[in-house]
Amino acid sequence: MLQVMRRLSVLLSLLAALALAPAAHAAVPGINVAGVPTSADLDQAAATGARYVRVFAQRSSFPGGYAAYQGIVAGARARGMAPVFVLTGAPDGSTTPPDPADFAAFAGEFARRMAAAGGAAAYEVWNEEDESQFWAGGPDPARYAAVLKAAYPAIKAADPQAKVLLGPLTGNNYGYLQQLYANGAAGSFDAAAVHTDTACLVASPSTFYREDGNVARFTFLGFRTVHDVMAANGDGAKPIWMTELGWTTVTSTCARGMWAGQKAAGVSEADQAAHLAEAFHCLGDYPYVETGMWFTLKDSSGHGEELDHYGLQRLDGSHKPSWDAFHAFATRGDGLTSACGDFDAPTLTIKRPTANARFVQALTISAVATDATTVGRVTFEADGKTIRNYTGSAVGSGKTVTLNWQGSKRLSFGRHTITVVALDMQGNTTTQSVQVTRVRSMAATLKTKVAVGKVRVSGRKATVSGRVAASGSLGLAGKVRVAWQQKRGKRWKTIHGGLRPAGKPFTFTQRFKGAGRWRVTVRYVGAAPYRASSTSKAFTIR
Repeated sequence: MLQVMRRLSVLLSLLAALALAPAAHAAVPGINVAGVPTSADLDQAAATGARYVRVFAQRSSFPGGYAAYQGIVAGARARGMAPVFVLTGAPDGSTTPPDPADFAAFAGEFARRMAAAGGAAAYEVWNEEDESQFWAGGPDPARYAAVLKAAYPAIKAADPQAKVLLGPLTGNNYGYLQQLYANGAAGSFDAAAVHTDTACLVASPSTFYREDGNVARFTFLGFRTVHDVMAANGDGAKPIWMTELGWTTVTSTCARGMWAGQKAAGVSEADQAAHLAEAFHCLGDYPYVETGMWFTLKDSSGHGEELDHYGLQRLDGSHKPSWDAFHAFATRGDGLTSACGDFDAPTLTIKRPTANARFVQALTISAVATDATTVGRVTFEADGKTIRNYTGSAVGSGKTVTLNWQGSKRLSFGRHTITVVALDMQGNTTTQSVQVTRVRSMAATLKTKVAVGKVRVSGRKATVSGRVAASGSLGLAGKVRVAWQQKRGKRWKTIHGGLRPAGKPFTFTQRFKGAGRWRVTVRYVGAAPYRASSTSKAFTIR
């Protein structure tokens, strides 16, 4: 009879969830409740529309607390919610890492008792074991993996319909997860749990940055990298449960974590609501994230200013705007349509050199990148080695970046690969490459034109500026030679001279001792495949 009643309870809960849950592929919403929730707490949790209620089960509360926790199971399921229990703590109430066999015995007995009352949706094995605050002595992946491997079969045997969750990773700690895999944790959890309500988080869910090419740990969307690690270890089909997400509405300055003293600790109540709606909208893009559980139902006191203001309800029980946002999602589904996070890399075109181009000395590299936001960096490479990075005002969406690379003269004769990499502000990259060949000689067949502006005269000083225009797409090597010539009788005599690289705009300035009629002759001396060219301009020094 007990088994029949339990199956009926589970079926009714599932039907209620299907009736009220958001649209397909949306993460099922849940809520964290502090302490040992009363009937009134469960009523308030259910009123939000939450389908899961997450509760801590401190080992020091047992065996005396079993009856109360069985009441939580029955009460949650009667209200259409499924309980999620966090099994954590030493018998003395500390965070001392447990003996694996001893903890497994407790976990199995707890799950057996909860199964008798209707069963849990999931059991988390510890809480944020990757942080010294919850795992005394600091993270120890080998020890935790041993605890997990011992607890998993004990829980599954006692409550086989429930999931066993990997202890939640603080801030999408994918590095710690990889260490767990290295210590044999694979096969000892049904889903990975993550927490994104990290210290002093104020950025919106769609805002992210990268570290070593990965979506960073301390960004909301860092669960993408957690999933990448899971997939790399053969667990790509396993889901992720986000058992804590949230933003605090405290108005003080950040007091903990890596941003202590450097920024605000929280967001406005309006932004908390907007971030909540956006967070569940974002999770809808990732079917492998099965649930998102808001931390927490109510504001509290005595835990520190930041930690006391994560609630959907204020201390007096009144609703923040985030309560309405949560209820709207839980009962009506996702109302947002915008993209979550910019994961589209820039488009990139290499304008020069063209594919299979041949060159003798200099090589012009030119590319244009476009992006919906902006281009943060463009990098030119030759054979995998960086030639130059362009950032700041040198780059921008749709802005052509050009380099007349004289260093190509040092490349060996033969085939080489020119690569251009464009990166946007979110770290999304696009790479394009072309093959070129350095040859020993080419016929000087391509035309050039030396273009100069008006000679600017100031007293006994003259300045001329210009550039060499080339008809081809190859780099312009060689030199520009200037001759400052004075008119003596019917002839022009060179008095001063100079050289500049031909591959970029040039300026020549000269002081003169004598007055008279002068001219400047600027000549491109020519380097294959470009022909020589020249031009002259006359002026007067008084």
